[in-house]
Amino acid sequence: MKTKTYINTQGCPMRLIESQRIRHYFEKNNFEVVSDYNLADTIIISACSVTKFTEQKSMDEITKVLHLDKTIIITGCLSIEYGKRLQEKYQNIHYINPIELDNFDYVFPENTIKFQQIDPANDFSDNKLCKRHYLNPEFKFSPHPNIIKKYKRYKKQKTEDEIFNQEIEANNLLSEKKFIVINTGCVLKCSFCNTRLCINNLKSKSFEEVKTEYENLLFNKVCDFILISEDIGSYGLELQQNLPQLLKLLDKATGQKKVRWQLDGLNPIWSVKFEKYLLALLKYDRIYSITIPFQSGSEKILKKMNRYSDLQSIEQNIKTFRKQYNLLRLHGVFMIGFPSETDKDFQETLKFILKTDLDIVSFTYYSEFEQCDSSKIYPKVENEIIQQRYKKALKFLSKRNICVKT
Repeated sequence: MKTKTYINTQGCPMRLIESQRIRHYFEKNNFEVVSDYNLADTIIISACSVTKFTEQKSMDEITKVLHLDKTIIITGCLSIEYGKRLQEKYQNIHYINPIELDNFDYVFPENTIKFQQIDPANDFSDNKLCKRHYLNPEFKFSPHPNIIKKYKRYKKQKTEDEIFNQEIEANNLLSEKKFIVINTGCVLKCSFCNTRLCINNLKSKSFEEVKTEYENLLFNKVCDFILISEDIGSYGLELQQNLPQLLKLLDKATGQKKVRWQLDGLNPIWSVKFEKYLLALLKYDRIYSITIPFQSGSEKILKKMNRYSDLQSIEQNIKTFRKQYNLLRLHGVFMIGFPSETDKDFQETLKFILKTDLDIVSFTYYSEFEQCDSSKIYPKVENEIIQQRYKKALKFLSKRNICVKT
């Protein structure tokens, strides 16, 4: 009878992709992956602590299984300290940092196929056993249907997508997007970021690893890629390499194939620093979409966040990108309710969204973690005010036909 494994994923696409690879690891070693933890011999929970809400959901899932006499493995970006405390208290619990997934081999030394032998995962579409649903990389709009009808750039982009899809069909290519995780961790030191403290390091794939992964997908007729990490601009810095060098390598490997990329998680500091390198790829539509976590349009708040705060350079950077490729799909991510954020700061964020002419906007609520420097910043913004600002933002953006991804 096969040993049974249960996998529960509470995290972002990064964690879902990791869970997919973990699943393949157990399946290759003749484990059966089941959908009920009561039937499993081994329980794996990929936990998330990017916000208090996701952290609590993760801890609730862990609490459900603590009493069971089973091997329990916690991975993901939940606090290392939390994992260590559980390890000390419960002999059947193991904590594995996302940058050390090879440690599964230490927990399962009898496995003949080692973790490094498992190919990287590039999607999670067939992982029906992951318990957290993550939005498809396509759009999900806020409850304002007029946005889709009225937003002219979206119509233009859709037309371009239709043309791209025709080429896909004509050349018998795969239309679904595939992820390539290029690194885990981040070198930035944002005052609010709990994930950085949890992962506690930067680990980048080598040029050769990423190139091999990319070429394998090209060979299998994939033509739509999402390059992803917690911060793709940090890629390679611990290896004395960088993101532009990697992109040049991948572009060369692409040759004349009709392929396009989405950059997911490019912080403004890198967007400005690597501008001239990215412009070359924008020039002939290699990069068609960029997700940028701006976080705020207030210089005061950005400084307190310990983030790049030269708003003039950021705005000019986006204008330059637009001039090079006017159909570039720009997705901005912003935080509401950072400590000391006033109504004026919030209004500056809304003005910044208009100035940068973003296509899509997402909002997150500030979460307080004691171990983060932002916990020492006052005054705090009440939850009621955060909710009010979010509603104002939706109304403001809806009137201006700007898409909101939830």
